[in-house]
Amino acid sequence: MSSEIEIDHIINVQATLPGIPGDGARRAQIYIEFVPDEVILDSYVYYSGGPNFYPTVAPAAGVLPSNIVGLLNMELVNDNILTFTDSPTVYFPNRRFKLNKQVNGYVNFTFTGTTGTIYNGVGNGRTETFSMLLRFVKYKK
Repeated sequence: MSSEIEIDHIINVQATLPGIPGDGARRAQIYIEFVPDEVILDSYVYYSGGPNFYPTVAPAAGVLPSNIVGLLNMELVNDNILTFTDSPTVYFPNRRFKLNKQVNGYVNFTFTGTTGTIYNGVGNGRTETFSMLLRFVKYKK
């Protein structure tokens, strides 16, 4: 397979986790007019806000300003596509997943905590919002 792109299509997936117990799954309707060879996670933006913005205390020198909260699984590739933290995150991973199948319909995304349980936001008045750009690519043969 060539590395030269024949056609690609970018989809923006956005959603909010309102902090309701068990409410950690989202789905996006995605229709691609070609059979993509792969999907690339181009960018991911995550904001955990509300009245209780985290972290609420400035970290000590040399300490990361946030904790890893969990993982985001994308059903389409049957894999965890990224980790997310409890503070605002802008991430450009350029992470690639092989597809070679038609993409038409709903794609499920599930947030799980570090223990593997459904992650739904941490409550306490916080709303967690994310947006990601997925690029579906077909390469010249």
